Amino acid sequence: MTATAYLAGSPSNNDFVLPVIYAAGARHYLLTSYTYIKSKTVKRPTGLAFEMPWTHMIIDSGIFTMMFGGGAKNDYTMNDIEAYQDRYIEFIRKFKTTERYSFINVDSQRITGVQQANTLRHEIHAELPDIDFIDVWHLPDGKQGFQTLCEESNHIAVGVPELKKFKPKTYLQVIPKLCRLAHHINPDIQIHVLGSTSPKLIGPCGSYADTCDSSSWSSYSRFGHASNGKHIESISMETVAKYERIIEQKAKGLPFAYRLKETDKQRKATISNYFAVRHELSRLKQVGSHQ
Repeated sequence: MTATAYLAGSPSNNDFVLPVIYAAGARHYLLTSYTYIKSKTVKRPTGLAFEMPWTHMIIDSGIFTMMFGGGAKNDYTMNDIEAYQDRYIEFIRKFKTTERYSFINVDSQRITGVQQANTLRHEIHAELPDIDFIDVWHLPDGKQGFQTLCEESNHIAVGVPELKKFKPKTYLQVIPKLCRLAHHINPDIQIHVLGSTSPKLIGPCGSYADTCDSSSWSSYSRFGHASNGKHIESISMETVAKYERIIEQKAKGLPFAYRLKETDKQRKATISNYFAVRHELSRLKQVGSHQ
């Protein structure tokens, strides 16, 4: 496994969690920053997530939530999706620089249909030709759609949750095959595996998968507890104080000051996040990934 792993799952403006993630050693970060279609406010690239000195950051369009998450039951129209994409474009244009960012495209295949999703994809590339968009392939695109996507795009993604849901018996074999096929079609293509850093999946992808992402660190974390990978141990306040000092030291030089939470429960939760990220980075290193 050689793919670069991105940590995912923290709120964009959480000034307690983000410094902890960074202090724990994370340098690549995936943020779902543009999630809800009903929001009429154009979210701006402000807040701690965008001020952090990440080596690189992937920003998700949030369309996955509308297809499979909490918004999946809503009856969206093509006009809704076009308006959503217009706001996403406006959001991206507010960045002073996009050199350290990649943006997951508005992959609306399961909402608008494949043909209209392709139209939207071409439009956003035309509007922002210098942006590194990650174009996501979905099952409705089919084999021909995958072929076309690889021919037209230099950066694509394959989503694990969708394939795991609809092809539970074969997704572990399908995704590595798709990665190899993509490189056969376009040798210069970059591939992101969305939603998994499992060695059972990423390992067989070999050098064909460039990046992947993981939110599993958040499942290791328990309120007031820390995971050592096998069992949960309570965190004493003595341990909390020790690691607060470590985090404060490692947070020096960041564009903001690390702030301590006030209550014991809040302080324990902060340290549990620190341990969780450290554990996840150690796991990724053991399976051959890097952060």
